[in-house]
Amino acid sequence: MTQPHVFTDRELELIAYSAHVLNKDWKKIQQQFLPYLNPISIKNKYYKLLKQGHLQKLMDTKVQKSVQLTPPSIVNFIDDEDEKVIESLYLLAVQTK
Repeated sequence: MTQPHVFTDRELELIAYSAHVLNKDWKKIQQQFLPYLNPISIKNKYYKLLKQGHLQKLMDTKVQKSVQLTPPSIVNFIDDEDEKVIESLYLLAVQTK
């Protein structure tokens, strides 16, 4: 039997944010933000967060971090560490051409 996915804080923020922006279109959310997860597991996690009262806290966290609730973009969720990884991968790709 497979292990259940343990959601990170970042994934929970993505679920809360993207459900609001994409009007709970679970397939789109999965495709744009969490391609390694099943849309049904994303939906189930969203409603579990809602039931437990954690959803508003996650949205408040996102607003405090100055993420605009306009067209979704993975760029909104890239931090400094991610930037370094992306830059390293880009340089590696350029060198191998």
